[in-house]
Amino acid sequence: ESSYCSPSEITFYDGTFIQTDPRLPSYPTNYIELGESFVSDARTKSSWYRHEHVLIPFGCDFAHQNAYQSMIQMDKLMEYINSNHTYNATVIYSTFADYVHAVHALNLTWNLETNDFFTYDDSPHAWWTGYFTSRPQLKEFIRSRENVMRPAEQWFTFAKNMNFFNTYSNVFNETAIMNNISYLRHAIDSAQHHDGVSGTATQHTTDDYMYMLQQGTDKVIPFTEQVAPYFLKKGSNIPPLVRNESLISSLTNNNVLAVVLYNSLAWLIPSNISNLVVFDATGEEVLSQINPVTEYAQPFHDPCTHILFFKATMAPLSFSTFFVKLSNDTSKVNLAKVRYARDVFRNDQADTYTIGTGYYTLTFTEDQKTKGVYLTGLQNNGLKQEFVLNNTWIQYAPTGGIYSDGLQTNILAFRKPFNSTNPSPGFIVAAHGEGQYYDTFVPTVCAYSIENAEFTYRYWRADGSNWGQNPSFDFLVFDSNEQNEFNFDDGQTTVCIFLFCLFILFLNYYLSDSKMQLYRTRIMTIKTNKLVRHSCCKSIQLPDQTSNNQFPKEYVCRRTFSCGVCAQQQLQLWSQIKYNKTTNLTYLHLHLDLLVSGKTTFIVPAKTTNVIKVNFTFNSSEFVVNEPVVLYSLRQLSPDPSSGVIFVATTAVYNSKKGFGLNVFPETAVSSAATYEVSYVAFERGLIFKSIDPPVDVVFLEGPLVSEMQQVWQTNYSQTYRVFNGDFVDDLKYVDVEVHLGPMDQGAEFVTRWRTSLDSSGVMYTCQNALEYVERTYNPNLDERLGANYYPTASQTYISDSGDDYRFATIVNQAHGVASLRSGEMELMLHRRCLSDDGRGVGEVLNETTHIEPRIFVTYDASEEVSYLSRRLHQIQHYGATKFYGLASSISSWTSKYGVSWTAISSNYSQGLPSNIHLQELRYAYNGLNYNQGLILQLQHMFEVGENAQWSVDETINLSTIFNPNVVPVNQVTEMTLTANLPLANLHKLQWNIVDEDGNVRVVNGKKKTAATQGTVTTLSPRQIRTFVVNEDLKIEDKVVKMDEKRSKRH
Repeated sequence: ESSYCSPSEITFYDGTFIQTDPRLPSYPTNYIELGESFVSDARTKSSWYRHEHVLIPFGCDFAHQNAYQSMIQMDKLMEYINSNHTYNATVIYSTFADYVHAVHALNLTWNLETNDFFTYDDSPHAWWTGYFTSRPQLKEFIRSRENVMRPAEQWFTFAKNMNFFNTYSNVFNETAIMNNISYLRHAIDSAQHHDGVSGTATQHTTDDYMYMLQQGTDKVIPFTEQVAPYFLKKGSNIPPLVRNESLISSLTNNNVLAVVLYNSLAWLIPSNISNLVVFDATGEEVLSQINPVTEYAQPFHDPCTHILFFKATMAPLSFSTFFVKLSNDTSKVNLAKVRYARDVFRNDQADTYTIGTGYYTLTFTEDQKTKGVYLTGLQNNGLKQEFVLNNTWIQYAPTGGIYSDGLQTNILAFRKPFNSTNPSPGFIVAAHGEGQYYDTFVPTVCAYSIENAEFTYRYWRADGSNWGQNPSFDFLVFDSNEQNEFNFDDGQTTVCIFLFCLFILFLNYYLSDSKMQLYRTRIMTIKTNKLVRHSCCKSIQLPDQTSNNQFPKEYVCRRTFSCGVCAQQQLQLWSQIKYNKTTNLTYLHLHLDLLVSGKTTFIVPAKTTNVIKVNFTFNSSEFVVNEPVVLYSLRQLSPDPSSGVIFVATTAVYNSKKGFGLNVFPETAVSSAATYEVSYVAFERGLIFKSIDPPVDVVFLEGPLVSEMQQVWQTNYSQTYRVFNGDFVDDLKYVDVEVHLGPMDQGAEFVTRWRTSLDSSGVMYTCQNALEYVERTYNPNLDERLGANYYPTASQTYISDSGDDYRFATIVNQAHGVASLRSGEMELMLHRRCLSDDGRGVGEVLNETTHIEPRIFVTYDASEEVSYLSRRLHQIQHYGATKFYGLASSISSWTSKYGVSWTAISSNYSQGLPSNIHLQELRYAYNGLNYNQGLILQLQHMFEVGENAQWSVDETINLSTIFNPNVVPVNQVTEMTLTANLPLANLHKLQWNIVDEDGNVRVVNGKKKTAATQGTVTTLSPRQIRTFVVNEDLKIEDKVVKMDEKRSKRH
């Protein structure tokens, strides 16, 4: 296929031209040649289809920038093909809708496909999963802009219906305001591009996205500051409100700070607002707490030394006012109690320390070796249940920076020499050309000089033909004692050195004594009869075209490695390999064996010189070949070995195959069948990561509202755990984890890992766009255990025990990659900073130096409770309160002059919509300058069918009674399709014949469709989203009919 781009014959946007004029001999006509090729290509594609309608894309990235040129050339080619009846083909311009209708008209029966698209790769070891995390600052900025746009659209709706724009026309320019809101929405829409929010754009394009989003924000913020005070207007008095929280610095003993909060959700929300003594609008004191902030845990963009917390209960779609003032009575100020970890664990000799007296209590323990303090347990006080919960940080060494020399899964073949009269002094391993993932080479060293560090070699492809490009060696091995055979015996110390040298291969680094260099070619002595010493691990340096690549010291494997005296059993040798701990490089073992060994025999038929394929499979349920396979013995069992020599070549390991294959072919044809025995050692890939040093500064803070643990690991790496004390309020039943990260270390992928005692059996569930949970099962039999098992999460993710009694869940405020690599574990990748380009089109290194502050809400509870809380907490996290600030001489002077509360909700829903119904949209539609396309109201049922016993039920809502009729009158509604561009009554879905999972043929969309809402009362079923246009009489049935007629004429 040609992917999503045009075939070469019609890339008119990229230099191809149609020449039809024979009077230009210097540029011969080519339309016949292009037409023949184009039709031939279409016929080839049609053989893959069940019908003769072939969809051919016309365009590609950056195509049609000169659309006139593209269309004129395509017109010429279409005219030639359509007029030439010998082709028996017709080419027409088509939309995707045209194509679908043409195929539908064939009335075929289709197989039902339910496979998930994730995860995917485009070649061995090339899994497209890193972008789930890439450019996290952009991901967060896009998400947070939605909470700038949402209240602005709601306030525009309220202001328009309350006639603000006419009454205060000297203040508000209705058209300009809508254009500004439209600009922000378009900026957010543009960032949804597949190379936008995905994080796969170049740096300058990413900068453009950020710029447009900031421009949209700057256009909308003035309107919000301008309009919000008018909702709290009393008489002619309009409160002076601003969005800048730095106004708190103007507090003195002679004034108060008014804090006005707006809740854009249609629920009653108790929220903790971070930013002295606090009072409500009646002058009653509100429980508050002040927490100091350690130097490295301060917010990056708004650094501060203290954070104020107070509980603010906010009505749905409403403004609420609170007051902050300096207190002369220090006894009224709730300063958090501060305890340093060094005092707790060393001076007091405590084993553990707990924080939190509300729904959750967290337990922290000091590691006796590293002296780092880590989360080790969680007490759910609602369930009166204690859970194991560990949280640690690690940094993977990214694939793009380490494994950068092509195919990684290789088979190392210890070969016999070419012949006995001219033995080669060494044995080569698998090699491959740059970018050649499926070509296999059989190089052999012809001569070498250890003293001069030089060698010569020759090589063949697997079929014996020469290859005109120097292959890139992954591993070269010399036998310094025996040049003609290479057989290992039990008890030899050889194997230890061999494994030790492979360990260096896994790290993929080498550091010479004089300078840091990366070598793609490695040669090392491998056989000795002496005890293992440092000197026997001598490496030979060779010139290499990548020798100028520089790597930071912490990622370099020094030559101070040491091997212990080896045991006799090969499978136990790996654990005896030691390394210099100063490198901080570790392996993620996943509780699996790192190597297996075995033997197999194969037969070469008589008188054959053809390649023979030999397949190896492993009985282990989890082992998969991810690193080199070493063939350490190749023996001809029969007839006598003098009959001929067998060359052993290698093949790539196929994804999802628990084994490997060999291409075997003889040097010369043997007169009779020959039997050979191959002994091998196959290696699991060790997952390299750099352990982050233990936290250097840990502080516990406790008070009546919140308890915190602030954890500083190193500069630009800090984290705060926060739990809420007091009554068990549903919307505060979570652990608030706030991470401050970056600029981060070079060549690292940052992961926060959560470990529980749940028996999740490698299964986790990710929620796609906060809508549908998808089961993700860990698959060990892929060529990248780690990369291939990462999935995207944009909202909730959970793991559960085998009976689904309990769940551990995370709720994130931006998209991340997530994986469950072991039972009971979940890890989130928060940031990436690579060292080399991944070769997937961007053409530059993902050298992200940004600072991010992701928020993770954690719940650990009974499954039904986690199901409910995850849905609700996601919206609360996404759409936090909008804050305004103002100064007054006293509380009474403000309350007597200005309004202190306002709501758009009606008394019927004063406590908010039902907890399973989310107000997803309330805004006027717009299209350029002509925005007045009707008021859109969209409601979402947040739960899936059967997801929650209490909340996965139908809910009936009277749309006319949701809002205060003076603010949003709802007199009539027209139910629309999801995108609000077609009345639901006018939607005509196509019916398709399918074969279902049981093999039965049935019709999809053949049942009666969901009836459009009549009147203003509607019922939402689980996972249903219903969209309405309010107070507009839409009559567009004629337009739909005319569109169908137009399509019929085209066909």
